[in-house]
Amino acid sequence: MAMVWRATPQSSSIRIAGYDARRRVLTVIYVDGDAYNYFEVPRSVWENYETEIDNGGSAGEFVNYLVKPYYRFEKQAR
Repeated sequence: MAMVWRATPQSSSIRIAGYDARRRVLTVIYVDGDAYNYFEVPRSVWENYETEIDNGGSAGEFVNYLVKPYYRFEKQAR
Protein backbone atom coordinates (compact mmCIF):
# COMPACT_ATOMS: atom_id res chain seq x y z
CA MET A 1 0.00 0.00 0.00
CA ALA A 2 1.37 3.38 -0.97
CA MET A 3 1.44 6.54 1.07
CA VAL A 4 -2.03 8.02 1.52
CA TRP A 5 -2.05 11.84 1.60
CA ARG A 6 -4.52 14.20 3.21
CA ALA A 7 -4.47 17.95 2.49
CA THR A 8 -5.45 20.29 5.31
CA PRO A 9 -6.30 23.61 3.62
CA GLN A 10 -8.08 24.88 6.75
CA SER A 11 -4.95 24.42 8.90
CA SER A 12 -2.70 27.35 9.66
CA SER A 13 0.24 25.07 10.48
CA ILE A 14 0.01 21.85 8.45
CA ARG A 15 -0.16 21.85 4.65
CA ILE A 16 -0.51 18.10 4.13
CA ALA A 17 0.00 14.85 5.99
CA GLY A 18 0.49 11.34 4.72
CA TYR A 19 0.54 7.86 6.15
CA ASP A 20 2.35 4.75 4.97
CA ALA A 21 0.56 1.83 6.66
CA ARG A 22 3.16 -0.75 5.64
CA ARG A 23 6.03 1.23 7.19
CA ARG A 24 3.85 2.82 9.94
CA VAL A 25 5.26 6.26 9.10
CA LEU A 26 3.29 9.48 9.38
CA THR A 27 4.73 12.33 7.32
CA VAL A 28 3.70 15.90 8.13
CA ILE A 29 4.56 18.82 5.87
CA TYR A 30 4.12 22.18 7.54
CA VAL A 31 3.15 25.43 5.81
CA ASP A 32 6.72 26.72 6.20
CA GLY A 33 7.96 23.77 4.12
CA ASP A 34 9.50 21.76 6.96
CA ALA A 35 8.66 18.06 6.76
CA TYR A 36 8.87 15.46 9.53
CA ASN A 37 8.52 11.70 9.59
CA TYR A 38 7.00 10.15 12.72
CA PHE A 39 7.84 6.46 13.16
CA GLU A 40 5.90 3.43 14.48
CA VAL A 41 2.60 5.31 14.30
CA PRO A 42 -0.34 2.87 14.44
CA ARG A 43 -2.99 2.99 11.73
CA SER A 44 -5.53 3.92 14.41
CA VAL A 45 -3.72 7.23 15.01
CA TRP A 46 -3.96 8.05 11.29
CA GLU A 47 -7.64 7.09 11.28
CA ASN A 48 -8.26 9.34 14.30
CA TYR A 49 -6.39 12.16 12.54
CA GLU A 50 -8.65 11.79 9.50
CA THR A 51 -11.76 11.77 11.69
CA GLU A 52 -10.54 14.88 13.50
CA ILE A 53 -10.03 16.70 10.18
CA ASP A 54 -13.38 15.51 8.82
CA ASN A 55 -15.10 16.90 11.92
CA GLY A 56 -13.47 20.33 11.59
CA GLY A 57 -10.85 19.78 14.27
CA SER A 58 -7.36 21.21 14.32
CA ALA A 59 -4.69 19.24 12.47
CA GLY A 60 -1.97 21.14 14.31
CA GLU A 61 -3.40 20.45 17.76
CA PHE A 62 -3.84 16.78 16.92
CA VAL A 63 -0.20 16.43 15.90
CA ASN A 64 1.05 18.55 18.83
CA TYR A 65 -0.84 16.62 21.49
CA LEU A 66 -1.31 13.10 20.11
CA VAL A 67 1.70 12.51 17.85
CA LYS A 68 4.76 14.59 18.78
CA PRO A 69 4.95 13.53 22.44
CA TYR A 70 4.65 9.81 21.70
CA TYR A 71 6.49 8.94 18.50
CA ARG A 72 10.12 9.17 17.45
CA PHE A 73 10.55 11.67 14.62
CA GLU A 74 13.09 12.92 12.14
CA LYS A 75 13.15 16.12 10.13
CA GLN A 76 13.52 15.58 6.40
CA ALA A 77 16.35 17.38 4.64
CA ARG A 78 15.24 20.13 2.31
